[in-house]
Parts: sequence; C-alpha cells; structure tokens
Amino acid sequence: DRREYENSLFRGFSADCYVSLELMKRLEGEVLEALLDLGGQEALHGLGSHSIDPHQFLGLEINPRAAAIAELVLWIGYLQWHFRTKGGAPDEPILKAFKNIQEKNAVMTWDGEPLPKIVNGKETYPNARRPEWPEAEFIVGNPPFISNRRMREYLGDAYVEAVTPLYKKFNQAADFVLFFWLQALEKRAFLPRRVGLVSTSRLRMQQNRIVFENALAGSWKIIFAIPDHRWPAEADASVRVCFVTVSRGSETPILTLAHDHDTVAGHLIEQEDGYETMAVLRIGTDLSADLDFDLLSELESNKGLSHAGVKPYSRNLLIDASTRQLLLPSPSDAEKIAKIIYNGRDVGQRWRGTYVIDLFGYSEEMVRKEFPRLYQYLVEHVKPERSKERNLRLRKDYWLFEANRERMRDGLSHLASFMATLENSPQRYFVKLPSTILPDQKLRVILSDDPYILGTLLSRAHELFSIRVGGRAGQANTPVYNTQCFTKFPFPDANNIQKQTIRLIAEELDAHRKRVLAEHPHLTLTGLYNVLEKLRAGTKPNELDQSDRTIFDHGLVLIIKELHDRLDVAVADAYGWPADLGDDDILSRLVALNKERAEEEKRGLVRWLRPDYQIPRFGKTLDKQAAREEGAQVAAMLDVTEKVQLPSFPAGAVEQTAAVFAVLAGSNAPIDAKSIAAQFRRTKTTEKKIDDVLASLARLGHVVSHDGKTFALRRAA
Repeated sequence: DRREYENSLFRGFSADCYVSLELMKRLEGEVLEALLDLGGQEALHGLGSHSIDPHQFLGLEINPRAAAIAELVLWIGYLQWHFRTKGGAPDEPILKAFKNIQEKNAVMTWDGEPLPKIVNGKETYPNARRPEWPEAEFIVGNPPFISNRRMREYLGDAYVEAVTPLYKKFNQAADFVLFFWLQALEKRAFLPRRVGLVSTSRLRMQQNRIVFENALAGSWKIIFAIPDHRWPAEADASVRVCFVTVSRGSETPILTLAHDHDTVAGHLIEQEDGYETMAVLRIGTDLSADLDFDLLSELESNKGLSHAGVKPYSRNLLIDASTRQLLLPSPSDAEKIAKIIYNGRDVGQRWRGTYVIDLFGYSEEMVRKEFPRLYQYLVEHVKPERSKERNLRLRKDYWLFEANRERMRDGLSHLASFMATLENSPQRYFVKLPSTILPDQKLRVILSDDPYILGTLLSRAHELFSIRVGGRAGQANTPVYNTQCFTKFPFPDANNIQKQTIRLIAEELDAHRKRVLAEHPHLTLTGLYNVLEKLRAGTKPNELDQSDRTIFDHGLVLIIKELHDRLDVAVADAYGWPADLGDDDILSRLVALNKERAEEEKRGLVRWLRPDYQIPRFGKTLDKQAAREEGAQVAAMLDVTEKVQLPSFPAGAVEQTAAVFAVLAGSNAPIDAKSIAAQFRRTKTTEKKIDDVLASLARLGHVVSHDGKTFALRRAA
C-alpha cells in the first residue's frame, strides 16, 4: 500500500547516505595509505585534521521522519568507522547537528510547502517553482520508481499538473525520474562534477531517452552504466533497474553488463563473477556502446506511414456481436459504425469477437437522428462514464474516441489492407490485416500493402534495429515498438528484381501463417514465433516439450523458419551486404545508412516508400512538381493509347509472359516496365504485372539487367 511504498523509500534514502559515507571513508583510507607509502608521516602532517565526516553529505528528503533517520544513520556509520579504525572515541561533541539533510521536495516547491492549499475543495500548489538544490560536487540518488502512467495515482492530478510546466524539456510521456535528471543536470549557478542515479530500465525507452538526451545537452556525457539489472529480490520489488553516472569530465566511459542483462540479440551473458565490464568509446542514452543511436534521423522517405492505433477510452464503446445486432440491425450500418477492432491480443492470440462503436465524423445530432437506438445506448452507458473524466473534450464529445487518429484513417482509406505489429512483444513479427479492421492503440500500424515493405519489416535487420530504437519495458523486459522504429529505419535501395524477390517470399510466409492458423484453432502467432525463437536459439525439434512439439508439427514451423531465413538473405542482398553479417555489423551499417539517407534528403533526394500517398501530403515543391510531370507523362501516354487503340495487356500468366517477350524482342536497347506498359492500354495494375513478369524472367535467366530497372532479352547462353 501507499505507506509501505513510502517506508521502502525511507529505507532506500538512509541506505544511500550510509553507503556513500562508507565508500568515501574507504577511499580516504586508500589515499592515506598511498601518502604514507610515498612520504611517511611527514606526508600526512599537511592534512592536519581534515577528514571525511557527515557534514560533507547533503541531502533532500521529503519526509521529516526519513530525513531524521538518514542523518542519524550517517552519524552511526561514521562512528562505527571511527571505532573500527582508531579505537578510541572521537572528540566531543560526538554528534553534531549539521542539519545537512533538508526536509524538502526535490522537484517542486510552492507557497505553503509541504502541504497543498485547498481551494474549493481541491488541492492547489500556489506559486509552484523548482527548488534550489544544495551546492554539491557529486550527486547520487535512488529516486522513486514511478512510471508515467502511475504518476497521477501516486502524486495526484494537481501535483502532476503543477510540476510538469516547470520542466520545459519534460514530455507528457516521460517517467517521474526524469524530473530528477533535469533538476540535477540543467544549468544553474553551481553545477556538480558528477551525477549518478538509479532508474528503472524504462529510462532506455524512447519517450524517456528524448528527455534524458535533452538533459545531457551541453557538457554532460555518460561515463558509467549498468543498462539492465534485476532489483534485489529481498527488496520485494518486481522491477528492473539501470545505474547511470554522468560527468562533465573526459573520463573513458565504462559499460557493465550484469549476468541477467538482455543484449540486443536476446542472449544472456553468463560469467562466473556475474558481470562483464568494458571500456567503450561512447555510451548512448539507450545505454549501449559506441553506436550513435541517439543521433538517428527520422527519414522523410518513411514519413506519415507509421501510427499508433485508435484509443476508444471507454469500455462501453466495445461491444459483442449480439449488442451490435441489437443496436444496429441494418448490416450496412453495423459494418460502417460498429467495426471489428483488434488489439495486441487479437493479433498475437485470437480475435476476441469484439466490435467498437466508431462514430468518427458524426455529430451528436447526426447520431441521434440516424441511429436513435444507438444514441440511447451511448447516453445511458457511455456518457455517465465520460462525465467523470478530467479532459473537457472527453466529457463534451462523449461518443467519440479519445484518439481518433485522423491521419491514420486517411492513409487506410486508400488501402485494401495494412500492416501491423504489437507495441509490446517478446518476438517481433508483422501481419497484414484488411482495412475493414480498426487497430487499437496497442498495435503499431504501417500504412502500406506492399509485400516488399512487409518482407523488409520481417527481416532480422529490422528486428535488431527496432529493439535498439524502441527499447524494452516492464518486468519481463519486453521489446517495445514505437513509431520511430519505423521512421528512422533506412530501407534498402532495392531494384525491381530484389523487391519482387522479397515480395514473393513475404507473400508466401503471410499465406502460410494464415493457412495453419485457419486449419488449427489452437495455434496462435505468438505460439508459432515462440517455437521459432527456440529453434533459432539451437533447440532441436526432438528436444521440444510436448506443447511446443504440437505447435511445431501443426504450424509447420520449419517452413516459417526457412522463409524467414530466405527473407534475411534477400534483404541483405537488397542492401548489398553479405548474408552472414553479425548483429553488431548489421546495426553499424544501418546507423551509417540512416546518416547517409538523411544527408541525401537534405540535398532533395527522398526515396519515398509510398510516393502516391506521401508526396501530395509531405513532399516539398520539387517533389510535387516531379509528381505532376510524371502524371502529365502518364496522361499523355493514355491519350496516345486512346488514339491508336493499343491492345489490352493480357490477363493470363502465359499470355502476359509472351507479350513482354514480344516487346523486349522488338526493342534495340534495354527498357523498363513503364516503357513496356506504354505499348498497352494501361490500368492501375499493368505496370506492376509487368514488373512481376520481368522479375520472374530474370530469375529464370531469360532476361538480363545491369541496374535492376531496365531489361533486355538474353541473346546468348
């Protein structure tokens, strides 16, 4: 409960004080021994009575009892050390009231502190401001482990709303510990030399890293880190933590990995002493070595294609099939208004049979007139629930979602299907879903139906990249996929043959997964990929337990593994890389490629992933002009087609191949798919069909291409 939580903080603060004093006294002893070895008693004479004692240890503690205990513990530790090393009692007075542990809120002060002022029955914090911290050369601490989503629960709405504006670099999604980092590191009259704080391993998550990176701006750099460690079991706290020290000096950074640290590849590091320590060139805010993941750019080429799903924020907007039928008896209305909704569980396990009342674009009056039965349900069940919300818009627009995701909807309206992955998942996989399904906030949506994009996202390269960019969260240290995992990822500059190769493998993999899931109701995607991960880790099929063996047999998991392996090879080929690169090499190349692409985009070269959708919305003037010119060329070709009455492109595969052969045979130079398509009456799919034929002919060796874009018949064996 709250009291036990506070008591644990008291114990933690007292322990911080004691351990700090103990370690400094040990260091003092080492210095004295070194001086004695160098110069005898004469070397010590100049020190006089200088010694480390409690007056040098300053502290801030919000609770008076904890502050008093901490100051007493400091003196007890000091006296124990004195009796242990010098035998006799110290000079009187034995205890001195330095009052160096202040009873003070460390991140906010206000008029009337420590109690809030009650105005109209509500807590307020008048004249809220950042507190002054004592002038200290070194700061250590173990701030409260409060995640962003629990800040209001522990601290109250009024407190959170008062403290957040005081820290301009804080964002609404960051955890409470970032207030301490900002207060410790931001410029003021007296800056410490080093700061070391214990934080939860959530510090590595993107929303926290952004704030942490801003806090470090200037002269600070990370010089020591343990990125991930289980909190001691005796502390009775199921949490994973990181230890971070930053400095304004030029020390060589030291990275230490605990025995239970999850590396990028997901393998455990085992050593006899439990730790692996290494000197590195640099430690980033993701607490990894050397690679500049903090400096990655969001690429224009990927802009606008990655979104979080909708957020209904009312359990009564979620309904089952019978309620759907009752409220919307017309099938067309039901399909339009009460859509199938998928969350992470629906994708990873099985659909729960849940629909959502989606009235995006409707006013309250429209709902009342067009769907009176539904309107009464909303007034009876949803409006009372929303009336308790702090957010005025949620109370006012009670029939709408909290997050309607207008841009995501715009992108989906042009697609028959889209791609999605779970926000939190031990295994990273992507699926294709029909656009009739509405994704919720626990899914990350990619606005594309191109199997080439799907295949690249399913590759090992993207999995490694997304783990590093998205970080991990929770007691299970689960990888998190956020929008920047996509927007910062540099796709390969693949030619048509390479793209088509990736497309074919991705389509086969997607079809295989859907087929085995349809044939065996007990199978789930999560189950399939858990078994796949065991196979990748070296487990042989005959070593699987009975449950996993059933999944292996019914899901034909070796086929899934083979197709993923083929995708990895095809994607590596598209990048122009060896297929057997190690994980670190892949990540290094992706970081370098991101920088290269960012520089290209500054010069105006953007490799749009979905140009027809992206350029009109996000393209600069030159992009739009180029798109208009290309459109004019297409229109001119269509006009010529109408005048000369060009033939239609055949529907059958054999006839299509023959038609492409005929055009290639009549050409004196290599030509591309667009030029071939110009020989026929064009439809929206003509050029893609020709691309497919050319890629197949190239794999069979019937045509040659030196650039992957233009093709010619092979004239000799």
